[in-house]
Amino acid sequence: MCVATYVFGEAYKEFIPLYIYSILKSYPHYSIRIYVNDGLDKKINSILDTLRDLGDFTIITNFADRLGLNEKAKNNDMISRSLRWVVYDEALSSFEYVYIGDIDVFICKEENDLCEMHAIHCCSLGLAYSNCVRGGSAFIKKPLKQLVKNFLQYGFRETSRMIMDRGVEIDKLSGLHFVKTKEYFNKVIPLQNKYIEEFNHLANKKSKRWNLCYFNDEAVLYELVNEAKLGLPPKPITTSNEMILNQDPKKVEFRPHHGLHLGIWRNDITQTKSEINFITESDLYRSYYFQFCDNRNNDIILNKILEEASPYIKNIISNMDKYYNFETENGK
Repeated sequence: MCVATYVFGEAYKEFIPLYIYSILKSYPHYSIRIYVNDGLDKKINSILDTLRDLGDFTIITNFADRLGLNEKAKNNDMISRSLRWVVYDEALSSFEYVYIGDIDVFICKEENDLCEMHAIHCCSLGLAYSNCVRGGSAFIKKPLKQLVKNFLQYGFRETSRMIMDRGVEIDKLSGLHFVKTKEYFNKVIPLQNKYIEEFNHLANKKSKRWNLCYFNDEAVLYELVNEAKLGLPPKPITTSNEMILNQDPKKVEFRPHHGLHLGIWRNDITQTKSEINFITESDLYRSYYFQFCDNRNNDIILNKILEEASPYIKNIISNMDKYYNFETENGK
């Protein structure tokens, strides 16, 4: 199996060494291909050099230039998030499976192999991929302040279209996507140029298909899979958070993180109570955290990565430590 993802933006690039380390520490027999929109700085490349003995990984830089995007599309964050669905190169064809993941997840070793679980899920769904439909999220009327912001940022046409579209159901597939390489890409590749062209139209505010005000990369994946006639899984009856904690690949609602979604701790959440606590307070997520701590306590390589990490990454790790220490101190 190959784990692949597309990375853009300086903050997200900082996760690359941690992501590679976590995958190869847990699954040294996997390969990794990371496509980067432009280049990497010397510090990240230096850290990556220390990981070479862990296993097989390849970083492909300046990939945005190969896709035929205009400058506005290259610089649009929401469009950049969608590029992972249209990224492909011939190297992927040598793998039976490809797992397209999120760069800000610290993958952890689980009782059952990640690839095997998703292969079972594909079989259970009868599809060439493993994913879940997120419940249709209705677009609702935005507060006046947000409408003004959208008007200033995207103009009258996009904002007025957004107002007209309120109440529309937007179906999405999740951002963690496992595919049977040959069966899946044979149907998706013919649509690649069409989607790139539409991204360019969107960046120029000329798309008849999408709207910059509420453009969503997971909705793009849903449309791509549907248009490629790959079939769609039935809608689960559980919530998205319950899907994340489900460990049974024979169920429709199988959509685990397979580790710690570090982005949860961009902010200090020790004093907040929200839906996300359903995940972070679970036994599963605690086990992921304890595995992270065990690696940190015993692995020189992980310590070097964390020592060399940016202030942004260090703050996330600090917030995560604070969160779980906070729970321990309060007897939870």
